[in-house]
Amino acid sequence: MSWELALEYIKALIWPVIVLTLGLTFKKQVGGLIGRLQSVETPVGSANFGEKADAVGQVAAEIGDEISSQLATVEIEERGESETPDGDSSAGSHREPLDADSGIEVRIQPLVSRVGSDPTSTVLHSWRAVEQAMAESLRHDGSTYVPITQLINRVANQGLLSSQLMALVHDLFELRNQVVHGGSVITPAEAESYQTAASRVIEALQLAESPIYRSMNYEDRVYRALRALVGSSVERGGGGAGHDFRVTLNGGKVVVIETKYRTRRAISASEADGIVRIAREGARRALKKDAPVLVITNKAFRPDVVEFNTVHSVETPSAEVIQWNGREEDDYLFRALARATG
Repeated sequence: MSWELALEYIKALIWPVIVLTLGLTFKKQVGGLIGRLQSVETPVGSANFGEKADAVGQVAAEIGDEISSQLATVEIEERGESETPDGDSSAGSHREPLDADSGIEVRIQPLVSRVGSDPTSTVLHSWRAVEQAMAESLRHDGSTYVPITQLINRVANQGLLSSQLMALVHDLFELRNQVVHGGSVITPAEAESYQTAASRVIEALQLAESPIYRSMNYEDRVYRALRALVGSSVERGGGGAGHDFRVTLNGGKVVVIETKYRTRRAISASEADGIVRIAREGARRALKKDAPVLVITNKAFRPDVVEFNTVHSVETPSAEVIQWNGREEDDYLFRALARATG
């Protein structure tokens, strides 16, 4: 037996031993699949490519179902609200209407039609569709190239898509890289699994991009920020309260808070006035007294809202509109609470 042949036998035998040792020693999850797969890649390339793609598709479908369920629980009157021509919603609802996007079918249909084509081409076209969906999440028109990792990071930094969903996007990117850069040779069936997973991730991204869902997500982020600042002093207003939260500070002084997420035009002064009026009416019912009102929005102010703040922030009780887009602005949120409580 030649040394070359003996060396080939050693190479063939040692890898399974390494895999078994790693599996027993570390039991690590690979690929960020939210605990659904435990596997180690082998030198032959794509032993688990199809399984990983199937897992991504399954988790994406579950996320999509969960988002759909949450949207279905939104009150009928809130889901039916429409914006006025200048972009403002009715003051009675803090959620914008769901924007229909027929483009989702345009993106997914080409993927479905590619079943049976070259597997590598199918993966590349599928990933490209995911990129387009993320660009739309950023309201990016695609006229300038954004590197893939930068695009993923930008979408993640918005904080409006769940970490689970962003993990699935990253998993698809890693699987794509196995084919493009890692030399993995995949079968048509594995490519079809990837294609299905990409379609389901796109569908989940589309649902998560809806103004209604983003509004719900934004409200929850504000609640978590308030909890971090004042602890149990914050409580939810509840249905029909006219406001989202109540914060009790400084010897029992209460501030009522309403969140307003906007995907298009910012709040106007006339809308702010209506929001404050409804919030105060709810406070009178709940507290038997007037209370200062804080309106928290994601959009930059219009000039008339700056004037609104100038006039109403010094009144008793006060009213103010502030912009908040993440925990890096918590100090500003805390100062607004302090101004409201005097």
